[in-house]
Amino acid sequence: MMKFNPLFAVIFAAAMLALPFASASSLSFISPSHQDGCQCDPQQFMLSLNADAEQGEVYTLTIATQGDTFTTFVTPSIDAEPHSQSPVIAFMTPHCDALPGVYWFKVSATGSRGTMLTATGSSTVEECHYLKLQFTPEQQVCAGEQARFDITLENAGMFPEAGSVFTDLDPRLYSLANSSFALSPGQTKQYNLYVNTPNSMPPGKLPFHVNASSFYTYRDTYALLNVLDCSGLKISVPPACINVNPDETVTQQATLTNTGIDDTFDVTLLCPAFVTTTVSSVTLASGQSATVPLIIRASHSDLNKDYLCTVRAVSRRYGREFTNSTSICVRQLYGAELKTDLAGDAITVCQGDAATIPMRIRNTGKAATYSLSTSLGSLSKSSVSLAVGGQDSFSVYAPGTLAVGSYTVQVTASNQYYAATKSARLTVEKCFDSALSISNGQLEMCPGEAFSTTATIYNKGTRADDFALTLASPDFLQASVSPAQLSVSALSSKEFRVSVAALYTAQDNQQASVQVTARDGSTSTATIGVRILPLNVCHNVALTPDGLKEVEVCQGNTFDLLLTNKGRFTEVLDLTVEGPEWAFVTPPKLSLKPGESKHAYVFFSPPFNTPPGDYTITFHGSNDKVAVQATLTARVYPVGGLGQQIPNYTTTDYVLDFAVPTSAQFEENASKPLSFTVTNKGIAPLTDVTLYFENDDLRVLNETIEPFTLEPGEQRAVTIEVEPVRSAGVYPTLFRAVAREKFVERAETITVKPRSWTLKKLYQDYYVEGNVSRTVAHLNVTNTGAFQIELSPSLFGTSENYSFDPSPVRLQPGESRDVKLYTNAPTESNATVALVTKGGDYTYYDAVTLQPEPLGATGLFASAATFGALLLAILIAAGVLFYVTRKPRETEAAESAKKRGAKVKKRGRNKRR
Repeated sequence: MMKFNPLFAVIFAAAMLALPFASASSLSFISPSHQDGCQCDPQQFMLSLNADAEQGEVYTLTIATQGDTFTTFVTPSIDAEPHSQSPVIAFMTPHCDALPGVYWFKVSATGSRGTMLTATGSSTVEECHYLKLQFTPEQQVCAGEQARFDITLENAGMFPEAGSVFTDLDPRLYSLANSSFALSPGQTKQYNLYVNTPNSMPPGKLPFHVNASSFYTYRDTYALLNVLDCSGLKISVPPACINVNPDETVTQQATLTNTGIDDTFDVTLLCPAFVTTTVSSVTLASGQSATVPLIIRASHSDLNKDYLCTVRAVSRRYGREFTNSTSICVRQLYGAELKTDLAGDAITVCQGDAATIPMRIRNTGKAATYSLSTSLGSLSKSSVSLAVGGQDSFSVYAPGTLAVGSYTVQVTASNQYYAATKSARLTVEKCFDSALSISNGQLEMCPGEAFSTTATIYNKGTRADDFALTLASPDFLQASVSPAQLSVSALSSKEFRVSVAALYTAQDNQQASVQVTARDGSTSTATIGVRILPLNVCHNVALTPDGLKEVEVCQGNTFDLLLTNKGRFTEVLDLTVEGPEWAFVTPPKLSLKPGESKHAYVFFSPPFNTPPGDYTITFHGSNDKVAVQATLTARVYPVGGLGQQIPNYTTTDYVLDFAVPTSAQFEENASKPLSFTVTNKGIAPLTDVTLYFENDDLRVLNETIEPFTLEPGEQRAVTIEVEPVRSAGVYPTLFRAVAREKFVERAETITVKPRSWTLKKLYQDYYVEGNVSRTVAHLNVTNTGAFQIELSPSLFGTSENYSFDPSPVRLQPGESRDVKLYTNAPTESNATVALVTKGGDYTYYDAVTLQPEPLGATGLFASAATFGALLLAILIAAGVLFYVTRKPRETEAAESAKKRGAKVKKRGRNKRR
């Protein structure tokens, strides 16, 4: 402990008196800056902080030493006034185990205004108290054995030292006799530290301290105890899944090998109860092995189960436990498979015949011997011995005394571990038996119709049979069978077709039958009923007539009649009318498929001199099988009788001028616009002005011209899209402009020329786009005229997605090009689409027939239709084109004229000129 030094006080006071004479801020020693001392003895240093600044400042003081040999202290902080001196005290205490030598230190003062002051001093640590400690660094030992560590303690200091030696080991593990010491300088002492490791101590390295401590100093050192694993046992068991059979004893071996020092091991099994052993313990020298039997006998209740089996051995010396596990799989290790060499495990024999059932047995498990038995008949063998995977054959003999019926023959192969059975069906029956069935036993038909049905011959015998098929039918029925001969295997069937046609001479509304007979080893018959339907069911057309129609002379009107085919045949009707010569029917022929409905139109236009009154027009539709008629009434009024026309006054109040195209030229099957000019040259208005055309010369294609009024002096141009009805030639025709007050007629000549280009369908391709079947129709277009043409085609009356490539098409005279039409392919039957092509002033109308994708088509190409199918398509297309482009327009125009006061009027050829 440091005592007060009076001389130090004097020096400190003198230093304080001298401080005012300093000229700058500083930190300096006022005591010696170097001191000597022993370990553990504190050293005191005095310093002065001189603050000569004009402002006060707070200083924080620290002390830094050389290494970690000292415990230090310095005045923490000073709040220095301007031009003041402050004392600073610093302590340096060397550790008790500090090594002798000179150590430097530095005291620093850091001001709050950034001033940095330092002072450096030194301290000498003298070797006053010094102990040297030597120790065995590491010992290796097995668990349960003793290790000895040798300790040497020397007093290397200048003074006597007394104290004791100790360690931080667990006191239960070591013994250290006479741990105290009293040593003069230079004297030594020996110690023995004994470490006793328990058997249960785990292997590993245990570091610990040994310390020698006196009143003035101490010394520390380290040692290491390495505890080794000297106990070891390897247990080897059979691989996982030891396969055992129920009720069969199996012995497997577990091997124990001592990998440590000599020891005795207690053995137990952690296994199911059906596993036992005859060994409870083994004594093994280092490296020695021993076997432990595993005796296994499972029961049938354990079948198809897996069990864990663990062999455990415990070291008696160390108490350490060793284990290893395997698994026991209880399986059916014995197995046999019985099979018959019969299709479907069944055999059929004729009554009185013996039967032989061939059998095969295959060993699917361990090698074994099987006894054989049967529930019916006798066996060719009583037992078989089979190796693993082996097989053998034998037969079951059934006697020929069995009655007709079905028998189950059960064969068994068995031993003490397994039994296999197999059943076969033995059927005793008649060998030849048959039956006939008809899929449709009742046919209904009309004279001229033919139907076919499927019949089946069943051979119910056990032998193949050849059947001759014959038919019996009345004279008015024509029946045939295909094929006429059939070979049918035993217990199987075959189909054949029976076709029946009713001759045209067959009397209607009667019942008949066709008998089908199959003969060979047995005979079977079946009957097909045939009903000849009444005539009104076979051929039946319903007619829906139109009501009373009214008309003024010099005007026209139309009866709309709906015909529906309710029969079973396509009916082609001749359509005619009886009555006034100014009534006619269109079309002259009408074809109706079964269930189809179409319209026929009776147009009438009484000339100017027709007397008013009711006129009867009789409509007839007939062929050699069916006839319909309707009585139609046309009520005729004089001009103006219905308020639609005004008499042709001669007064100059009403003067109507009508300018028409002269020498208009057309092309066949092409429409073009014609422009007309009407002028009111009178002094009074002309009302409900309407234009009339010769309807068997020109067909109006637009109905957008409403009746209009012309004021005096007013002129109006009217453009109408028209198509020639006639073929190529020159024809006179009549145009009429009619107002309520006045009408004017003009006769002109029109010229119809052949078309200036031709269209031909070449072939079709097919492809799939997404999930839609598409077709490409390849068309050929040829310019047969004398001038260049440009054509822009499109489809009319369809919402299908379509396109043309190229479009438009430009052709020089005589040039020919191919055009592709892309559209959706028809799904079931041929489809006719209307092709509308713009070329200059003309609009051309064509029909193109598209075939559905053939079932046999491959890739993108399908073969062309046959000539017959092509001809039929052309006829259908022509009919569709006629229907679409002509009569519906005429009918709709007539109806619209009646309802709306007539948009565009048409005049019959038999009107007065």
